[in-house]
Amino acid sequence: MKRPAILAALLLFACSFAQQPQQAEGALNPYMLLSTPQQIAEVVHAANSEILLSASTVQHPEIAEALRGAMVERGVPVFILTTVNGANERSSFIHSLFLMGANIRIVAAPEPF
Repeated sequence: MKRPAILAALLLFACSFAQQPQQAEGALNPYMLLSTPQQIAEVVHAANSEILLSASTVQHPEIAEALRGAMVERGVPVFILTTVNGANERSSFIHSLFLMGANIRIVAAPEPF
């Protein structure tokens, strides 16, 4: 499993800076580094309007369950941008998420520079 690649591809606020702005308690910080699946799932659980996800695949059950809960239990639209290889991996939850209502867009692998 390519956990670092999955986490790096999750663009749900995956930017980190030396100093982070102060925010009100409970507010999401757009500059936080999400380094564990649990942190990613927490952000998904907090989403209430939409989830935009760019990932080569979704293989971690906790993240997949958080996305399912957002769609099915809270009615949050989920949009996933993924690759052909990632979507077709045997251990990927992409197909299951699609069947539950996620909007999936598959892009071709990027060409090397």
